[in-house]
Amino acid sequence: MVAIAPARPEGVAVVPEMAPAPAEPPIEARTIGFAMVPAISAAARKANRDALRHHRKGDFAASRTGFAEAVRLAPDHDIARFNLACAHARLGEFAEARAELTTVLRRDLLRFLPRWRGPEADTDLRALRDSPLAVEVDRLVQRLQVAWGEAQDVGVAAYLYRHVQRVEDLDVHGEHNSRGGTQGLIAGVWLHGARRFVPLTRGGTVALVDPRQRRALVATTRITFLHCSSTHGTPTVSWVSTDPAKAPASSELFIGASALGVDPKELVDSREMVQWLAFGFVGDRVVAAVDYYDAGIDRSASVSLGPNGPDPLEVGTPRPDFDGPFLGMYLEGARQIATPPPGWSLEERLVTVPGRDERVRLDEEWDQLVVPDSAESVLLLRYGFGVTDDSDVTVVNDTTIGRLDLDTGDVDIIASGPSGGWVTLGEDGSMFVDVGGRTSRYATPDATTPEPTMDGLHLTMPLEDPFCDCCG
Repeated sequence: MVAIAPARPEGVAVVPEMAPAPAEPPIEARTIGFAMVPAISAAARKANRDALRHHRKGDFAASRTGFAEAVRLAPDHDIARFNLACAHARLGEFAEARAELTTVLRRDLLRFLPRWRGPEADTDLRALRDSPLAVEVDRLVQRLQVAWGEAQDVGVAAYLYRHVQRVEDLDVHGEHNSRGGTQGLIAGVWLHGARRFVPLTRGGTVALVDPRQRRALVATTRITFLHCSSTHGTPTVSWVSTDPAKAPASSELFIGASALGVDPKELVDSREMVQWLAFGFVGDRVVAAVDYYDAGIDRSASVSLGPNGPDPLEVGTPRPDFDGPFLGMYLEGARQIATPPPGWSLEERLVTVPGRDERVRLDEEWDQLVVPDSAESVLLLRYGFGVTDDSDVTVVNDTTIGRLDLDTGDVDIIASGPSGGWVTLGEDGSMFVDVGGRTSRYATPDATTPEPTMDGLHLTMPLEDPFCDCCG
């Protein structure tokens, strides 16, 4: 009832075939997903937990009251609302159960559909599935599957998360510890016209969505330094299908020293550590690449995974050529990194342009050639790092996005601010810029007036989220 079960590596339709339904209008984009970042209070969480205890004891009337109170306190508490649907179904209140269930399906289809149909279907809803109202739910699901597919065809890859500043502390054993970072990560697409965020997957500390190909990767990247004296976890990356017409499918890979045939004790003694991690898409696979370094001796490895699990590990391989943007994990945090189209490159302040004999020289260092937006100009992205002069030294990160005129070599600054940043183009030719923790839309890449999107909407991960939790 209450937990969302792990996805199964299966790709079969989850809604039973039915007789053709009367023609119905398509689902409007403004009625699906989130209009704002979900807000769930501590009181609502407590009410849901208290109601669970009643439900597990079979006191469904009491659990219905408790779940209803949790939803009253936090209408965005989708788990509590789903639980309320389960309590109604247990009590034979099928109309009420259908109403609550269809609400969460409209908000987060890929999260709750497996609990309605498929191998992980919730037993609390069995009586509702056997009732005449089940046909109505299934027909709504079919329309929602179309809407979720259309959203991925036109939406901009985006992310919701809370970023908590890290607090360094000692644990009960006197070991160094830190808390904070990316929390509550939800990956999806932003529909600006409808002003809706459509969720696709969640979990992990970083994610990358490829909506046109109906897939995403979710990675857990903290605790990846391998030279810490105590035992810590290893990074993981998961391939996730976001196809709304298929059952959930995913596969997971753990990345660690053992992948390279290295004794962890050797890593401790030699203080060998992760230099970088990279996650991205190559063909129909997710490729994870990791590089360890020690006194100039490079050890690297890469592995790809898809619906059927990982391929054999390749040791000593260089970083692969990813199909599109990928996630690079460095000491200072997660960066989304562009893959320029064929013929384009940025190396040592020189921009190579297809069809031009001479390269364009930049006056300053820029880190990325993000995306060409026209034949006359391209978009550039630069990260800055430094430390404060305070006694408590703090890493300061910022991102600058600029537009390079390929004829003059001049760069106009579009936006600059703290934390990570990204820029991308929408299907309608608009430009979305994420800088300083806020995402704005420009009607065209040359426009100067930004439009707001959703508070808390991001196009990339927070730059200041380092991927080591054990060494500070």
